[in-house]
Amino acid sequence: MELEWIRTFLVAAEEGNYHRAAKRLHIAQPTVSLHIRKLEQAFGVTLFEKSGRTVELGTSGRRALIHAKKLYSDYLESQEDLARYQQSYDETLTVAVSPIVALTFLSRWLETMQRTTPTLQFNLLVVDSADVVQLIESRQADLGFSRVQSTSKLVTSAPLYADPIRFVIPASDVDHDGPPPSLTDIFSTYPMITHNHPGFWDDLVVRLRSAHPRMRTMRVSQAHVALHFVEQGLATSCLPASIIRQSVLWGRILEMPHPEVELPIAHTYLVSRDLSGMAAAFAQTVEGYMESHWESVG
Repeated sequence: MELEWIRTFLVAAEEGNYHRAAKRLHIAQPTVSLHIRKLEQAFGVTLFEKSGRTVELGTSGRRALIHAKKLYSDYLESQEDLARYQQSYDETLTVAVSPIVALTFLSRWLETMQRTTPTLQFNLLVVDSADVVQLIESRQADLGFSRVQSTSKLVTSAPLYADPIRFVIPASDVDHDGPPPSLTDIFSTYPMITHNHPGFWDDLVVRLRSAHPRMRTMRVSQAHVALHFVEQGLATSCLPASIIRQSVLWGRILEMPHPEVELPIAHTYLVSRDLSGMAAAFAQTVEGYMESHWESVG
């Protein structure tokens, strides 16, 4: 049995059409038919039932698909394992991380860890904060970094660092030689991007609207997209200090005090279950990095 036959079978099952399968695999359509016949002979069953130009998996075909997926998955996993061996990786650490953390500190944590443990390979899963907890609970990840504290009894959710929320405005329309714009001007010019971070926005919108009754809002679910909109002069928002600092430094946005509304402080949590080995070593590296690099932000 050839792996090429299995790959062809999997693609043909997804496409439901030999012509599209051939195009996707960059082979001739008769070759697709040949691979399917060979695999049918090897399995001893009929895989597809033809209906015009389309093909559908029969009862035996659906059963065979389960085994074909496992065979091909095992093949891919063996390739990955041998590649790690050739690259001298001793262990792989799977880390689930929220997008905000992935876009800010994660690369520095990895660099710091790999300086002392170059044989450690990282597998990174960038997911929403709620999904970080689920991946740790199901042991699909060794440890995680979430922007919401878990209430699960199966995992430990420890505060890692505080991340103050800042009120930011576009820099493009500001007269840097004149007086700063007023909050009234800002809220009459720009919509406020909301709900780009879990946890605090419902209450914050109420307080902002109390101070600015005519405030227009626009929901954007991801902080990095909200930041991009502010940089482009399309809106204003309240964003974590960690994600705005380069944009402020480069002069793309301006941080502005808002004395009428007390802004919240977000947190990043280290989420784990039975933390040990390399996962514990990485957690210690991360904690040490944040203690030495993020203490002054408040």
